[in-house]
Amino acid sequence: TADDDLAKDASQERIQPTLERCPDLDGLLLDNRLDKTNWKIRTKLCTLDVAGAKGDVVLQQNPYEEVYCDEARNYRPGLLQMVEKRQRSYEEPKTFIFTSAGKVNDELDVFYRQGTCFEWVFPCMGCGTEMLLNWKAVKYDEQNSVGVYCGGCGHSHLDIPAVRRHLLDSGHWQAQNLSPTQGVVSYHWNALLPPWIHWADLVAEWKRANAQKKLGNIEPLKVFVTETLAEPWEERVEQADYAALIERSNGTG
Repeated sequence: TADDDLAKDASQERIQPTLERCPDLDGLLLDNRLDKTNWKIRTKLCTLDVAGAKGDVVLQQNPYEEVYCDEARNYRPGLLQMVEKRQRSYEEPKTFIFTSAGKVNDELDVFYRQGTCFEWVFPCMGCGTEMLLNWKAVKYDEQNSVGVYCGGCGHSHLDIPAVRRHLLDSGHWQAQNLSPTQGVVSYHWNALLPPWIHWADLVAEWKRANAQKKLGNIEPLKVFVTETLAEPWEERVEQADYAALIERSNGTG
């Protein structure tokens, strides 16, 4: 995680309870209080170290076969390279990075684009053409009717249970980079995919962010792009221009 406080919370609230509930680990966790602290969890198979990314001590002291990096966009520059160097003691090390997006061409963006760049696609319910589930395909009207439109036949996939079920049951991950760096597998998805998130709520968030942009506050739009769409932010005025919002609401964008 980004710092020691977040690491401590993650250990207490997420990691340890998950391990204790896992039936496959029954009998493998050690009960001695020294074997289970906020920073170190020992099992009969391995030792788990939990640390904040602001301190390099743990990485400098020990090599690791597997490293899990949470919200890596908050890491200082160069830390992911240090992780890679500390894994060279192992023949087949693995690094798992979970994070929201940062900025265009930053360390994480470049790393993602070097990988497979898997995106969620689904067949259009009108013509069968496979579609990317992205914000560019979203259109809506003032009655809060929101749909994902097919660029080929124009079919509108509305936010109703049958459509959301189709997106999940008939969709699949599709690599967008056919020449990835060997061993680098990357995935991207946005808030349109989870079925419990209503698309009308995303449109409302989009409208609020653009309204704030017109008043000179760009931060809500940055949050929408990097958190809701999970896309890297690009510092330019054309990003999510308000005119495009008007066109989209009129069904022309």
